[in-house]
Amino acid sequence: MVHHRHTRKLPAAEARILLLQLNDAPEDLSTVALGASWAQSVMAIFGGGNTPPAGWRIADSGNAARTASRDLDARTPVAVEFAADLSHALTAPATRDQVLLLAIVTSASDPVDQSALTQPDLESLLRQSGHTAARRVHRRA
Repeated sequence: MVHHRHTRKLPAAEARILLLQLNDAPEDLSTVALGASWAQSVMAIFGGGNTPPAGWRIADSGNAARTASRDLDARTPVAVEFAADLSHALTAPATRDQVLLLAIVTSASDPVDQSALTQPDLESLLRQSGHTAARRVHRRA
C-alpha cells in the first residue's frame, strides 16, 4: 500500500515504486551492508536502469519500478501489485528461510535522493527513510 500524506492529490504517474528482493535475509537487518554503491544502483533503476544492487534482485523482473494505478491522496492508500518470484532453492531445506521485500517510493513532489539512501546498513535505512518499507516472507520446506 502506498500512502501520500499531503493535502493535494498526487497524480498516479508521478509516484514510482521499486520492489527489491533479498533472498536468505538474516534476522538482524543491521548485518545487511548497504552504502553508497547500493544507493547508486537504486537511483539508477529509478533512472531507467534494470541492474539491482549486488546481492539483491528486482522482485518483479517484468517491470522494475511501477507507478500507482490511480491518484494518491492522504485518505486512501493505493495497492501496487508486483509478481515476485519466491521460487529460489531453500538454503536449509530442513528448516525455513526468509525473503525480505524492500519497497522504495519516490515522487515528483517528494523525491528520494541518493544521500537519503546512503546508509551503512538496512536497519538504518528503514529507520531513517520515509521512502522505504520492508516485509519478511517466511518460506518452509
